[in-house]
Formats: sequence, C-alpha cells, structure tokens
Amino acid sequence: MTEAVETTEDVETEEIAADEAEDAEEVVEEDAADGLKKALKAERALRRTAEREARDLKAERENADKEPAEQALDQARREAAAEATSAANKRILRSEVRAIAKGRLADPADALVYLDLDSFEVDDDGEIDSEAIEDAISDLLKKKPYLGADTGEKFRGGADQGARGKKEAPSQLSKDDLKKLTPAQIVEADRNGQLNALKGIK
Repeated sequence: MTEAVETTEDVETEEIAADEAEDAEEVVEEDAADGLKKALKAERALRRTAEREARDLKAERENADKEPAEQALDQARREAAAEATSAANKRILRSEVRAIAKGRLADPADALVYLDLDSFEVDDDGEIDSEAIEDAISDLLKKKPYLGADTGEKFRGGADQGARGKKEAPSQLSKDDLKKLTPAQIVEADRNGQLNALKGIK
C-alpha cells in the first residue's frame, strides 16, 4: 500500500487557493459594509423627507382656517425661518468639513473647493454625517494625492526652505476642475489664490 506524497507544488497551490479565498471573503465583507452604509443613508434621507412633508401638511391644515392676510404672513415667516436655517446649516457644514479635513489635507480649505457640499445634509438637530465627509475626503485624496497633508510638505519644501523666505503656493485649479465647482466654490478658490495660474498671475 503506497502513501500519497504531498509535493511542494501541491502545498503552494493550496496556500494560493487559501489566500484567494481569504481575499474574496474580505471583498464580500467590504461590499456588504458599503451596502449597509448606503441603505442606512437612504433610510435617513427618506425619514427626513417624510418628517418635512408631515410638517408642511400640518402647517397647511392649520392655515386653512386663517384669513388670506394671516396665511401670507405665516408663509413669509416660514420662508424667512427656512432661509435662516439654510444659511446656518451652510456655516455648520463648512466648519465641520474644515475640521475633518484638518490634518488630512495640507490646506483644509481645499475640501470646500473640491467636495460637493450640497451632497451633505445637516439634519433638524444640526447633526452632520461626519463619516460621509470622511469618506468623501478619502476619495478626494485618492484622486488628488498631492492635496494630502503629508504630501503637502514635499511640495512646499522643508522647514529650512520656508525659513529662507519661500512662500507656500496654493494648489492651482484647471479649467476641468472649474467645471465641477459651484459658483460659490469658484469664488472661494479665487479668494484662496487657486485660480492664479488660469488668470496668468505668478
């Protein structure tokens, strides 16, 4: 009776198969986690929409019995409150984005230029999905690694070069970059000196 002898090649094949199975399992787990995040985000958005619609419906019912002048006044108050809330939410969001970008981007203000701020929401309690902002910044760094805090030092030069009077130049935007930005983001980029190359300023 002969015993089967396992060759080195068989062992290597088994190890490769085990590694591939482990990699496939990790990919499946990551996909499942991403799917769960997306489902939770969609559920939150639906809940916020439903709450908003319920409030609007309640306001309409309450207004039905009022005089037209009183209805107009209530409508003006609601619009003013919505406008004030929107302005406050934008300030909250910009501060949160800058705070999360600090330490990850060489210039945290770049996050305001490159990220689509309209894709993030501030809920009725003034809370923001910080994880969504962190994911967006991670995606930004994958596409534009030169914006990173650690790579920023390479582009600026060492501390001794800074001491010699070399001023840090802001990262410049291209025409293609501008197409992706909102007017407000373009104004912010101009204020930060990121349009100097396009304007011919050295």
